[in-house]
Amino acid sequence: MAEILGRNIKKLVKTRLWKGAHIHKSIDSISHSQFADDTILFGEATEKEAKVIKMLLNDYEKGSGQSMNKEKSMIYFFNTNERMQCKIGEIMGYLQGKFPLKYLGVQLDPGRHQNKMWEEVINKCQVKASSWKNKWLTQAGRIQMIKYVLSAIPIYQMSCFRLSFKVAKELDSLFKKFLWDGAQEKKKNPLINWDTTFLLKMEGGAGLRKMDLHNLALGAKLAWKMYAQPHKSWCKIMAAKSIITEHLTWKIGNGGKAKFWRDSWNGDIPLVEEIDDTVWVNEVDAVVGSYVADYIMEGQRESEWIEWKLVGEWKMEKNVELKDILNRKKKIIYQKEED
Repeated sequence: MAEILGRNIKKLVKTRLWKGAHIHKSIDSISHSQFADDTILFGEATEKEAKVIKMLLNDYEKGSGQSMNKEKSMIYFFNTNERMQCKIGEIMGYLQGKFPLKYLGVQLDPGRHQNKMWEEVINKCQVKASSWKNKWLTQAGRIQMIKYVLSAIPIYQMSCFRLSFKVAKELDSLFKKFLWDGAQEKKKNPLINWDTTFLLKMEGGAGLRKMDLHNLALGAKLAWKMYAQPHKSWCKIMAAKSIITEHLTWKIGNGGKAKFWRDSWNGDIPLVEEIDDTVWVNEVDAVVGSYVADYIMEGQRESEWIEWKLVGEWKMEKNVELKDILNRKKKIIYQKEED
């Protein structure tokens, strides 16, 4: 039945009776999100849209025999005046929710209270570390406790949000105290430098993870998912903010996927930014091609240094400038593998 509800919403969006939430001009508006038995509806904060949503829900109740649980259903507003909030609340018949709230185990808050949203996570770590059971752990046992229990508590939220410097320092401090002092209040002297504990065991460390670096790794994993699955709605939203593509670079193989002018490849900034002549770049792009492979001289063999094509006889000063940049920064070896 939830699938039918989703189809009916899409019909209303297609006929423009339901506008949904507009995130960016480059992507379609978002109307709904369904996960298991939870459904989130997004709409414009107007009486007209509220009536359309209410009509849809009434029709769904009649057709399915199911009814909405008003005790578990809430309305949340963003940048909406109180008068309109009251009117929409009367139309929908649901209570108004307030931020922050927890959804699917993650704390949501439209504001910038980054440190506040981590309070629950830090408290959980503190409670677990101060448990009476941990008073009898050996130092080796405390290392295992940090690696597999304490440092695992923030992982879920760390995979969604970036740690602030303050929170990362607080978590590291908590783990540090637990390692050397245990669950006792009496302070003990550390046996080795704290930074040494982050080294691998074979390097003389304890193999612990530093929270800010772990958070960065999880963020990189999320960034790659966004790049590899651009059709997903959440990927489109983040791509519209240009926070992912500007930090990615292509490693050149055969040059068949990386765009010659507009992509970063082999760690350098896009060539279009160095040439600083968009009109000339567009002319060359239309004649020669868009990808790195289009600019490689024919007859190249594996392990040979790349020789670049001249990109036209017009504007030779630009051609010379391009050749200089490529010779200075783009010395690469042709490979058969894909980019």
